[in-house]
Amino acid sequence: MLRPVSRLIPLAVAAVLSLTVSTAAADVRWRPKPPQPCIGALPPGTPLSCLGTAPIPARSNTVAYEGLGTWLDAYDWAPEYGGTVKPSALDEMQRRGIRTIYIQAAKQGTRSKGTLLSPSLLGQWLVGAHARGIRVQAWYLPLFTDVAKDNASLDAIVAFRSQGHAFDTIGMDIEWRGVTDVKIRNSRLVAMSKRLRDKVPHLPLAAIVVAPVVTNDVNKNFWNPFPWAELKPLYDVWQPMGYWTDRKSTSKWRDAHTSTVWNVRYLREDLGDPKAKVHSIGGISPTGAEVRGFVNAANEESSLGGSIYDYPHTAASVYKDLQKVPNQG
Repeated sequence: MLRPVSRLIPLAVAAVLSLTVSTAAADVRWRPKPPQPCIGALPPGTPLSCLGTAPIPARSNTVAYEGLGTWLDAYDWAPEYGGTVKPSALDEMQRRGIRTIYIQAAKQGTRSKGTLLSPSLLGQWLVGAHARGIRVQAWYLPLFTDVAKDNASLDAIVAFRSQGHAFDTIGMDIEWRGVTDVKIRNSRLVAMSKRLRDKVPHLPLAAIVVAPVVTNDVNKNFWNPFPWAELKPLYDVWQPMGYWTDRKSTSKWRDAHTSTVWNVRYLREDLGDPKAKVHSIGGISPTGAEVRGFVNAANEESSLGGSIYDYPHTAASVYKDLQKVPNQG
């Protein structure tokens, strides 16, 4: 939750204005500050570095998608959904070389009590990650059935602050097909995406999309047509959910390397942009050999970085190889 910092506001504003003036003419890359004692209530004399991360001055600054990331969904961390992973896991994440956490910050469901999941605990994740030099993406899965509820959760994500810290970027998880009329679903998706872009014109946004090997080969009617052209100018990074572990053993797409390569290639073809920025996502509970295939493919296709879904189902033993994902920074 946002805590009162009235006595520090003038200094904080001055610092932000100074930084804005000095960086307005260039796309300055944000880098985490060294760890600071920022966790908990803000006592008198708290260093200004604990009042928030440095601003990201341009959409083109996609550092949050470079290097190794990890995923947390509501069932992993949120008490409403039986989540048990605590912010204390951040120390282990840091040891494993994780640079960005992709965390589900809101969820539509009967167990959800508001527009955000456990705001106080969510704030601990955000502030604790930043204190360790780890970036945070908040992601959300819109259902498109009640657009007002979807927009309310996205608005809450945009407005969320904990001890002055805000999310570094936002991801839209685009996969729910509860609205069966594709034209209506696409219309709502595009309108929702435009609305979000208008609210955060300078923040990098990511589209988390169904694996293109699924939509282009396995099941061409999964979401057809998909509004690639309409979404292209609204998102800065594309995160294909390349879950090769969901494919049958007889499928060519069960191979981690092949699946990852073609997810990137198909996605760039669909966008009509051979240089589209991609952060590759890999399958659940992968073996060491699968991770190596995934990492090699992500490097071959010049992904910004890579991650495996999700943190609780990724063995510690594979991180030595995962740390070799691309780091385009």
